[in-house]
Amino acid sequence: MTAPDTAVVVTGAASGIGWGIASLLLSRGTGVVAVDRNADRLAQLAREHDGRPLSTVEADLGSGAGCAAALAAIEATGRPISGLVNNAGIGTTSPYLESDYETARTAMAVNVLAGMELTRGLLPGMIARGGGSVVNISSIAAHLGGGIFGDTTYAASKGAVLSFTRGIAREFGPAGIRCNSVAPGAVITPMNEHLADQHGERVRGMVPLGRLGTVEDIAATVAFLLSDEAAYISGSTFTVDGGMSRP
Repeated sequence: MTAPDTAVVVTGAASGIGWGIASLLLSRGTGVVAVDRNADRLAQLAREHDGRPLSTVEADLGSGAGCAAALAAIEATGRPISGLVNNAGIGTTSPYLESDYETARTAMAVNVLAGMELTRGLLPGMIARGGGSVVNISSIAAHLGGGIFGDTTYAASKGAVLSFTRGIAREFGPAGIRCNSVAPGAVITPMNEHLADQHGERVRGMVPLGRLGTVEDIAATVAFLLSDEAAYISGSTFTVDGGMSRP
């Protein structure tokens, strides 16, 4: 998946899908730089994977300064970066007319701009080493316009992630960079478990496979896209939702 001395950066790695991605990569011997604002959870991740090639970076990616600090800390690990998983995100659930500019600004800052900034900062090194893989975590809300998966603001931010993915794939493909996105469906994480309590049975009835997704379902797809097995895949979105969003 990666050379032994390189690592994959995973943002939002202290819980939910990010935790699942980091854990799966580490279990397969892939080096990981886990980025999150929750220092306690990062320490727990490190304890659970003691002896594996893990570095942790505490950073809040909700601002330009926070992204710059994260990039500096990633560089300070001294580990060449071969992959990036832009997973950090926040959900919004307010009816659109009850939301405000600050709600939208925060959602865009974390869900879109953070990934753009980290990608901008890490691409030069990846290109210099011959290429790499970027995986952006979107949502089926980007296709469905929200609903039980978030509101219109959240859906808009996750739609921007898809456009960003295609742009990076097209612009940097000649330099050996692959960029893809994963759009999870009804996956239960700490961020949305309250929705499972409210809508779980109804949502399961909407999924052809008859169950809610797990973080392991998403992690396996991300690991594949980071691997050499996906060497000819770029600019694509992998919808992982048990068939829910299909006609």
